[in-house]
Amino acid sequence: MDLKQELQKIGIFLNDAVIDYINQYCDNEIVRAKEKQREKDISSAVCAFVELKRTDSEIYQLLNKHFCVENISEAQDYIKNARIHIQIINLRIYCTEHGMTLAEFRQYAKDHTLEKKLESTSKLREMSPEKLKAYLEKI
Repeated sequence: MDLKQELQKIGIFLNDAVIDYINQYCDNEIVRAKEKQREKDISSAVCAFVELKRTDSEIYQLLNKHFCVENISEAQDYIKNARIHIQIINLRIYCTEHGMTLAEFRQYAKDHTLEKKLESTSKLREMSPEKLKAYLEKI
């Protein structure tokens, strides 16, 4: 049974233009949800590859093979974002293990513009959490 018949069954009568609009809206929402889920799946996969210490070229090949990501700059963005995300998590773990609360870490990251620095400086994405913390406090 389609939407029009279901609505008529419960006593709601709409013209075809409204029903077409509702159906088109639902179709568009489905497409957007699929795109969002694909991006989330790719991001999760890239984070896993980065944590497994795969090289960028290996990650490009895997993205192309399993997610049909053929655009190198798109793949580079995924890898860069994954490295930033993982570095923030590693620093958070390190700081909380050394007595910092999560609220204090959030403020620390904000005060030191952690995400912006990681985004702009690739060498920071490769540092150990101890060295990264020392670098941030030195500046």
